[in-house]
Amino acid sequence: MITELLIFGLALIISARFLRRKSKHFPPGPWGFPVIGHLPLLGQSPHKTLLKWTRTYGPVIGVQFGSYRTVVINDAKLIKEALNNNAFSGRPPLKPLLARSDGVAKGILFTEGHIWHDQRRFTLKNLRDFGFGKNSMEAKIQDEIIELMDRFKDSVGKPLQIRNAFNAAVLNALWSIMLGERMKQDDPELADAVRRLTSTIDENNFNASLSTFMPWLADIAPKLSGFESQMKEVVPLLAFISGQIEKHNLTRVDGQPRDYIDMYAEEEQKQLALLCRGHERLPTLSDRPFMKYTEAVLNEVMRFSSMFPLSLFHSATEDVEFHGYHIPKDTIIMPNLYCAHFGERVWGDPQNFRPERFLDVNGNIKKFDSFIPFSTGKRVCLGESLARDELFLFSTHLFQKFNVMPNNTLPNLEPSVGVVLIPRPFEVLLKLR
Repeated sequence: MITELLIFGLALIISARFLRRKSKHFPPGPWGFPVIGHLPLLGQSPHKTLLKWTRTYGPVIGVQFGSYRTVVINDAKLIKEALNNNAFSGRPPLKPLLARSDGVAKGILFTEGHIWHDQRRFTLKNLRDFGFGKNSMEAKIQDEIIELMDRFKDSVGKPLQIRNAFNAAVLNALWSIMLGERMKQDDPELADAVRRLTSTIDENNFNASLSTFMPWLADIAPKLSGFESQMKEVVPLLAFISGQIEKHNLTRVDGQPRDYIDMYAEEEQKQLALLCRGHERLPTLSDRPFMKYTEAVLNEVMRFSSMFPLSLFHSATEDVEFHGYHIPKDTIIMPNLYCAHFGERVWGDPQNFRPERFLDVNGNIKKFDSFIPFSTGKRVCLGESLARDELFLFSTHLFQKFNVMPNNTLPNLEPSVGVVLIPRPFEVLLKLR
C-alpha cells in the first residue's frame, strides 16, 4: 500500500512539474490539475466549456487532457487552415479506439499517412461503383424510407419514441452497398447492433475520459477508468459485423464482385499489405434545387445540433509553427466545430433556431465559411454527400406523409453528451396527411 502511494505521489509531482513546464510559445489556457490535467474542468458539456474559455484565452487554447497535450481550435477560419495543413492530418493513438482492432489502427477513420490515403482512395472509388453518390443510391434510400413510413403508420395517433427511430433505416441504406443486401429494419440482430453502436457514442462521464486520455490507467484499473464499460458493447458489436462478413464471404466468387466487401476482399488478395413535389410520388434529389427553405432548415438543424461538436481528434505529425505558437509533434489537435457554429460574431443569435439565416435576400441558399458540420480539410467526412442526401430524403418524405406533433410536451433541446450530441428521448404523435 505504501509503495502504491509513493508511486502515485511521484506521478503527481512529475505531472505538476510537466504542467508548469509548458513552452512559452504553447497556446494559452487555464490552470489544470496534476496527472488528469483539465479533464475535470470540462463539465458535462465540454464543447460549451471550451467555447466559454475562448473569451479569456482566445481562439487557440492549450490544455492537457490526461497524458495528452492538446490544442483546441475554436475559430472556423483557423479550423479550416489547420485541417488543410498536412502536418495536422494525423490521428492520436487513443486506447479505446485502438483496442477495437487489437491495438493497431485500421480502416479510414483512425489511420494516418499512406495507409489512410490508400484506404480512403480505394473506398471512395469502389463505393461510387456501387452507387455511393449516384442516382442508384437514391433508390436504396427510398426503399428504406418506404419501410420506415409503413412502420410509422402503425403508430399514428399514439406516442412514438423518435430518438433512435431512424437509425436502422439509415444504416440499412449503407449496409446494402457494403454487403449487397439489406436487413429488415425490425430484425432483432440489426436492432441489437444499432443499440450497441448508439451506446458506444452516447456516454459521457469522467471515467470514460480517464480511459481515453490516460491509457496507463486503463491498463492497471480497467473498471475504475471506465475502459471496461466502454468495451462491453464494442466486442459483441464487432462480433456481429465480423459474422455478417464471414457469412457473406461464403458465397463470394472471385472476379465477380457484388458489393464493397467483395471488392475489398479481392483487393486484399492483390495487396496483402492493404488494411483495411407531389403526394403521389416520393420526393427525389432532383427536387432539392427547388426546395430552398427545406435546405435552409436542414442546414440549421445541422448547425444547431452540432452532433459531432469536437470532430474526430487530429494530431500533429511533426513540430509545427501555427499562428505564432509552437505545436510539438504528437500534440492532439481538437477542432471545436461547436464553437464555429455558435460564435456570436458570425451567427449573431446562435442560440435561436432560425433557418432564414441560410437564405439570402433572393431566397437562395447562403453559404457560411463557419458552417462545417462534416469537419473540413484533408480529412473531411467522406460520407458527407450520402449523409446530406439521406437527411434530405428521409426528412422530406416524413413530412410529406405525416403531420408530426409533440406528445404533450416539447422535447428537451439539451442533448445527451457523449462522443456525439444525441437528442434525449422524446415522443411524437403522427397524423396522416
